[in-house]
Amino acid sequence: MGGEIHQWMYDRYSLSQLLQKNGFKDVTIQTAFTSAIPDWNNYELESKNEVVFKPDSPFYRSLQINENSSHQCLR
Repeated sequence: MGGEIHQWMYDRYSLSQLLQKNGFKDVTIQTAFTSAIPDWNNYELESKNEVVFKPDSPFYRSLQINENSSHQCLR
């Protein structure tokens, strides 16, 4: 048996819904190569030399709004 053992499994729709339900806004599906973080590809967290480490992984971008602050956190 290969891969990791997971306690929960989500598809694109259910994970987006869960993020929104828990206070995340503007949920969008991304790729391993895209991010709002400047120079994302230089960090080599999800890919290196145009090769994705785990191509079956979901990639999302969302904002978490802190109700007690005027700042937005990028997650």
